[in-house]
Amino acid sequence: MSSESLTSVLALVTLVIPVFGGSIFLYRYQLDRIPGLTMFQAIIFLIVFRLIDGATFLWAAGGQFLDAEMNLVYRQLVGLLPHSWAFGLNFLAGTVGFLLVLPLLRRVLLHWGTPAEVYQFNLTLVATFSVMSLVGAVTNVAFALLGYNSPFLVG
Repeated sequence: MSSESLTSVLALVTLVIPVFGGSIFLYRYQLDRIPGLTMFQAIIFLIVFRLIDGATFLWAAGGQFLDAEMNLVYRQLVGLLPHSWAFGLNFLAGTVGFLLVLPLLRRVLLHWGTPAEVYQFNLTLVATFSVMSLVGAVTNVAFALLGYNSPFLVG
């Protein structure tokens, strides 16, 4: 195994462990039992974390397309639209699309589980998407500060 592919594997592991570890932690400790936590508040946190991810991406990108961006939808959109439009469309589609799917998913899952189980599952999905956004923000900052030498980049 070459050192370049080993670096890519290590970088991928550093991205996967926080996302899955964070979501398992959040599911295990049942976010629905946190006093006063509502789905609305969790969604507000998600939107804030998405904005942080987007802001750090724009800061790291400097208004230009990055070869380091792993999002395939964004890569395709940049070929068709200006950078800022591609970013905005991708950002809005991802966030709004996820928020529109949540109620539909709830209706479907209610056929197989209790309302409490479905609520916990949806809350965990929101938390997982939030964790993914924070990991994205960390990778953006790492790229901005370290460039292509960042250990967070998958090459």
